[in-house]
Amino acid sequence: MTRIMGITACSVVLWVSAAGRALAADPPTVNATVNGASFTAGAPVAAGSVASVFGSNLASAAAAASAVPLPTLLGDARVSLNGIAAPLFYVSPGQINFQVPWELAGPSEASLTVTVGGMASAAQTVKLAPAAPGIFTTNGTQGAITISSSDDVAAPVGSILNHTARPARRGEFITIYCTGLGSVTNQPKTGAGALGDVLSVVTTSPTVTIGGATATVTFAGLTPPGPGARRTVDGDVLGEFVGLYQINVLVPMTVPISNTVPVAVTSGGMASNSVNLAVQGESGTTTLTRWVQMGTAGAVIARAITSESSCPNITFGSQSQAMQVRARPSLPAYPVLSCEAVIPPGTVSASIDGQPLPLPKANPQRILVIGDTGCRQRGTDHQACNDPNEWPFPRVAGSAAAWRPDVIVHVGDYFYREEPCPVGFTGCVNTPTGYNWDSWNADFFTPANPALAAAPWVFVRGNHEDCNRAWEGFFRFLDPHPFAAMCPPYTDPVSISIGAVQLFVMDDSAANDTVGDLAQADQYAPQFDMLRRAAGPNTWLLMHRPLWGIGAVQGLPATTVSNATMQFASRNNLPSGVALVLSGHGHFFEALNFIPERAPQLVVGNSGALLYPLPSVRPGASVGGAMVSSGTTFSTFGFTTFEPATSGWTATPRDVNGLPQMVCSVANRAITCNR
Repeated sequence: MTRIMGITACSVVLWVSAAGRALAADPPTVNATVNGASFTAGAPVAAGSVASVFGSNLASAAAAASAVPLPTLLGDARVSLNGIAAPLFYVSPGQINFQVPWELAGPSEASLTVTVGGMASAAQTVKLAPAAPGIFTTNGTQGAITISSSDDVAAPVGSILNHTARPARRGEFITIYCTGLGSVTNQPKTGAGALGDVLSVVTTSPTVTIGGATATVTFAGLTPPGPGARRTVDGDVLGEFVGLYQINVLVPMTVPISNTVPVAVTSGGMASNSVNLAVQGESGTTTLTRWVQMGTAGAVIARAITSESSCPNITFGSQSQAMQVRARPSLPAYPVLSCEAVIPPGTVSASIDGQPLPLPKANPQRILVIGDTGCRQRGTDHQACNDPNEWPFPRVAGSAAAWRPDVIVHVGDYFYREEPCPVGFTGCVNTPTGYNWDSWNADFFTPANPALAAAPWVFVRGNHEDCNRAWEGFFRFLDPHPFAAMCPPYTDPVSISIGAVQLFVMDDSAANDTVGDLAQADQYAPQFDMLRRAAGPNTWLLMHRPLWGIGAVQGLPATTVSNATMQFASRNNLPSGVALVLSGHGHFFEALNFIPERAPQLVVGNSGALLYPLPSVRPGASVGGAMVSSGTTFSTFGFTTFEPATSGWTATPRDVNGLPQMVCSVANRAITCNR
């Protein structure tokens, strides 16, 4: 048997060199063709699955020192079924691992031959079935099964662990790696892995038993590509996981506690091999992260994310109650439960799993602002997510917590890990990518945890969380409105009172930056009317895209004025009570004042994502029907803090370690900064 990546049976890696094999003096002989995961003798195999041929003289010395990924000829060996060349994973004198071509989905049998060095084996009849499941193992008996989302299992998305770092718990989700589940939607080409932008789901749902109990299957299909996946010019995925399926299931509460709980899969009337899973009792304390956020009309909301099947309890003083489900798991992308509870007014203390929650203060004196925090992985822009200097958000979050804020405001763009790390770029190797929990956890929740525990938060939706990008994670976890199962391009404003300041939060994630979109402006204009009616004497308008920013649009000249749509919708006319427009979007710090006098624009988008070139701000520049009277910009990583002053507020831009970069006065509808 072959063990590759810790999985006993056929490797799911694309190729293995066959250099150094002895020359075959006789024609190859085929003794058996079996499922590449279970090695069950005499059982059929399914199209698209991993299979193994056992015999003799299956390799020659003509094998190259390296091989093109997934060749149909490897080391002068060729496997064909009904004349169709099968992609080969591994070749040795006694074993060849290959993918059964998808083209064989219809027949009930196929004629298999192996050719080595021009000599062909006798044809062997291989039984085919619509589904023929087999579960991979790590040592012949222990299943290749991982915990779908765990607080103590750290692994890249799509990687297959040799074993789980701890036993599975009753009531949590696990992932079973297998082959032979049959036809799928969005079927890839023979020899290619699953597509990265759409899921390949099985057309016939399997049944899974764990310890004899039927488990709830929440996803079954081809394993999505991991962060190292490569694509051909045609868009096919190369590099890993050809013929590999995964099943996400919930461990039943009735399974026995044992290191050898049997797991089996049945699909299309065919049963897999039985493998072992270690199971321990339910924990009830596997909350992955927890925080408090501010909502409209004075609402204070506790949120939590858990890998369990039920929400944790929240304790107010000495009274405990279950949190409510906000969003149920959606596998394979979101194998976690999102929970929430409203914290009653007057609550003195609150906790989840014994961990205290930060409660809002009646009159906050220390306000901290961050924005654009994720690690950029898209197009030609890739940050070294593994380098704390290149992607410093974990340091920023730690310094933010150490400043002991009363409120933390995030002005949007939490999620940047959209595409796989480029081949050969070590700075982001093995980092998760794609719109899923693992990437959200890596990009925001894990690094932000110290700050999440330090103070209540206000969350602004960014353009990276619009309906074409990471909207689902934002609404599952962070949006203050009720959970939306379908993406809303526009959401209602949220008015939040924090002592003497009123925060008016607008969602401009969909707004066109550079062109005044009339249809969008019709959506936003009523929201500005709401602002005019609601604004008090000290209102801060929070919107991700700067209403009057310069240089905040990626890829355009640093003199570009942003947010034409919102300027059109607002008529560039805000009520006199608006003392500040606070935004992100531009990956830098920018403070602008205007003539005629209007609310100043402050941009804090320098908290982690790849920095933009320094914007070109000059007095007299035209912005939204006014001229820039003065401005301050710099482009280094950090965050900004606010503290009350004799008149207005003192705003202090800080570096990643929390050290002041300059001091700014925010008063009388102006920002004045001095180093």
